[in-house]
Amino acid sequence: MTIQIRETIYYQGEKLDIVGYPPLPKKDPRVIYIEGRRVDSILDLTNTTMCWRRYIGTWRIEDKKLYLCHLEGWYQMTTSEPILAEWFSGILTLDTYQDNKAVNLFEVEITKGYVVSEKRLQQP
Repeated sequence: MTIQIRETIYYQGEKLDIVGYPPLPKKDPRVIYIEGRRVDSILDLTNTTMCWRRYIGTWRIEDKKLYLCHLEGWYQMTTSEPILAEWFSGILTLDTYQDNKAVNLFEVEITKGYVVSEKRLQQP
């Protein structure tokens, strides 16, 4: 199985990766699927086996809320404003790598878009 491209999240002033990825909302007019999307570049990673979901999201946690901020690929946002991720409940594992080693490892529990607990698992 091919390793998948990770989603990006801004958390506590840092740019981190999300291990796995939160789903997109199923029926929200602010997130649309681009039917018959034409691939303009061989560098479009959303059209490779590295991205089976066909999109790459950028997220942020601010004021104890999870927001979807940007999408690229086969899905787009119809608004330039961040979307509160009220459809998502679960645990996000966040990390970044330095010298092939996970650092700044966090676990953030989300309920309907709101942070209910945060835990630092590893410090740099």
